[in-house]
Amino acid sequence: MYLAGGAMWQESRLYVLGVWILVVAGAATIVGLPGLYLVMATAGGGGFLLMTLVEQVLRVRTRRRIAGGARA
Repeated sequence: MYLAGGAMWQESRLYVLGVWILVVAGAATIVGLPGLYLVMATAGGGGFLLMTLVEQVLRVRTRRRIAGGARA
């Protein structure tokens, strides 16, 4: 769904998240049960947390750039 959403709305960060989840799922199947759940939780959840941090940093930079441009 993340891959399709990223492609449909041309949102590269959403597409990258989808690729990450796909890679993690592939690696998790190699690990097997019960380690699969640990890999999915840590690496998959970590990817979501990292993308949240990236989005927040980009939004703050955009706001600062807009606010700085309004003062000039």
